[in-house]
Amino acid sequence: QSHGAFADVVPAATAAGIRDGIKVLADAHPALAGFVDPEVNALWLHDIDDEDAAAIHSLWQEHPVTDPEFRPHGYLLGNAYQALSEESRKHRALAQTPRYVTDLLLELAFRPAADEHGIGNLKMIDPSCGTGHILIEALIKGSAWSPPGRGGHISGGPNRAEHALRAVHGADLDPYAALVARLRLVVLALCMLRANGQPSVGALPADWPINVASADALLDRDEPLLKRGSYHVVVGNPP
Repeated sequence: QSHGAFADVVPAATAAGIRDGIKVLADAHPALAGFVDPEVNALWLHDIDDEDAAAIHSLWQEHPVTDPEFRPHGYLLGNAYQALSEESRKHRALAQTPRYVTDLLLELAFRPAADEHGIGNLKMIDPSCGTGHILIEALIKGSAWSPPGRGGHISGGPNRAEHALRAVHGADLDPYAALVARLRLVVLALCMLRANGQPSVGALPADWPINVASADALLDRDEPLLKRGSYHVVVGNPP
């Protein structure tokens, strides 16, 4: 990701180096613990040798999954998972939402809800969020939101990013896609924090929530994020 948000995650081109890099990533925020969970990340279920690791390292060097510095949205990371995982496409209907569709959905639903409730009170959810394209754009729009007219306000600087992050929720049947969505939100929120007057901050505060669940939004009645009546607005592009 851009802006050096995880500058320490530069694994060596060895199997041990890649695993060590993933562990550093998992320790960056509680929401990223799934990177070392074998039930979420298949890396821990399969042996890879140094030849495999060198090939992986070479792939990322030839096709870097990086963003423009002015917009660390992680679109390429989400698209890479869709392209690489046939299982997620065929069995879990993973399909990234084009940005023009996302922009339209948020303009029609997210913005009016924010205007009505204020970003500090708003709760929105994408119940089939995939790797988080809609969530990322909602975070960007939420952090830039300003109240209509003169009524109400939210604090600027880091508080603006925190308010927007707390407003955004998602769920997806695919546990790894949900993990990628969490990673993207962590990186973007950290970049916002640094851009808003805290350039030396080393990590996203652990108490800043990343509200993305791995759950079936149609059938899972036990997931707290899917409690009925919890949201002001639902924004999604369901399979």
